[in-house]
Amino acid sequence: MKREEQRYEEWLEKVRKNLPLVENPEELSEDIMKKIVRIPRKPQKPVNVLRWLSAIAALFLLGAMMYEVLFYAEAPPLERGTVTLNCCPPTRIIQSVPLERMSEMTVREKTVFLFRIWQEQREVQCRRENLINKLKDRNH
Repeated sequence: MKREEQRYEEWLEKVRKNLPLVENPEELSEDIMKKIVRIPRKPQKPVNVLRWLSAIAALFLLGAMMYEVLFYAEAPPLERGTVTLNCCPPTRIIQSVPLERMSEMTVREKTVFLFRIWQEQREVQCRRENLINKLKDRNH
């Protein structure tokens, strides 16, 4: 083993000492440049086209969302008075809280307040469903 390693080291030293000699360096560099130019370029894959289309679609959607947020979906100004929800008729709880009080509430108070509204609406909905079911039972 040592003998092989020794021979390898000797050979490696010879290679390191004897640098390669180039007879005509300009011709060599020209030859290398010609071979580089001859390398065929890869055609553009359809994946790149899909990437571009996806990027354009994403930018379009982002622009549409920004337009909607900044220009289109402006909330109507709140008037002084009581807070009401547009999706349902005003409930007793909502009518009892003035707008000034809503702005002073903490997140916890607002959560409790909205939960009470939800609970009241759910009770009203259950009463309506019970009434409808009673009417169905009487008619059938």
